[in-house]
Amino acid sequence: MSEPRIRFSRKDGIPYPELHHATMGDYYIERDEHGSEGLPMLTVSIHSGVSDGQLDEEELGKRVKRSAVPTMYKKAIAGDLVFNMMRAWQGAVGCVKTTGMVSPAYIVAVPKEDIDPSYMNYYVQTKIIIDRFNRLSYGALDFRKRLYWDSFIATEVNIPDIEEQQKIADFLSSVDEVIAASEAEVQNLETQKKAVMKKIFSQEVRFKREDGTDFPEWEEKCLDEVVEFLDGMRKPIETGNRVAGPYPYYGASGITDYVEDYIFDEDLILLSEDGANILDRNYRVCFMARGKYWVNNHAHVLRANNDCVNEYVCEYLESLDYSRMNSGSAQPKLNQQTCRRIPVKKPCLEEQRLIADFLFNFDEAIAAAKKELELWKELKKGLLQQMFV
Repeated sequence: MSEPRIRFSRKDGIPYPELHHATMGDYYIERDEHGSEGLPMLTVSIHSGVSDGQLDEEELGKRVKRSAVPTMYKKAIAGDLVFNMMRAWQGAVGCVKTTGMVSPAYIVAVPKEDIDPSYMNYYVQTKIIIDRFNRLSYGALDFRKRLYWDSFIATEVNIPDIEEQQKIADFLSSVDEVIAASEAEVQNLETQKKAVMKKIFSQEVRFKREDGTDFPEWEEKCLDEVVEFLDGMRKPIETGNRVAGPYPYYGASGITDYVEDYIFDEDLILLSEDGANILDRNYRVCFMARGKYWVNNHAHVLRANNDCVNEYVCEYLESLDYSRMNSGSAQPKLNQQTCRRIPVKKPCLEEQRLIADFLFNFDEAIAAAKKELELWKELKKGLLQQMFV
């Protein structure tokens, strides 16, 4: 049996015993109890494990009528391990933090005394365990795969002493606290930027010249009066003029791939034309692309005219509410015709530069916070790989 690359020791420095090679069935028994009125509805995500509390009414409505819940749903008590039979092979598994009810498509497992639920919650998030669930799931096709109880209890595990389990869980919990703080910092900066943009673009806040005098009043323009649409330039470069890549490949939401060719070689504005994402307030509809890159047909490519600043136009477009602008129903789109009519408030060139530079400071702070967050997430990923086998 392989050993984890990272192990804890007792306070006196003496190592803990070797891991116990066993199966899930050695540590869990199945719980089969009905839910009851008043218990919160819980769900299991392949991204974040078991939810902490009640689903909202909209989400609840998609699943089942509230009056039918107690007789259909299963009870899960804090500490139980829950997994979605149809999605366990993708990672829809975790330990319950709040006593509640789960779907009848889930299996609920009760831990024995020698298992720490917090430890197991981390263990089942590892690629090692998810791969084992995948191998033991039945189904010829992925969408038909199911992890049944008999396969779950046959899943091989390597479990340390309960005291070491608790130390591992406490250590990883402290890492999660840092990640949560980093996520909150990113969200806080993004919220601050949105609030500042609202004040700037509504002209509640105005910049002034160095001598304290006012800039001219803003002009009302349509987007096609302040930018040039370069969508028609999307065609391959002649073979003899190509330079070896790879180059970023941009889609509607940013870089999606790298390719051995490029179309554009300048800083330009990319405006998404894609679907329901346009209506998502957390989705960045407009962003700057820099250097050499390819852009697919899911984003409009814009270049500011001589009396406009790319960065200002980009920030202004990012601040807009597109819910009333998109065309299409099932799959909303910002087609070029719609985009050309987008109203734009245009300050003089000098004030545009001041606004763009000011908002760029927010962008830098947000980028730095996101980079730090990704570093912590990568650290946790590495720790999970080295602490579990």
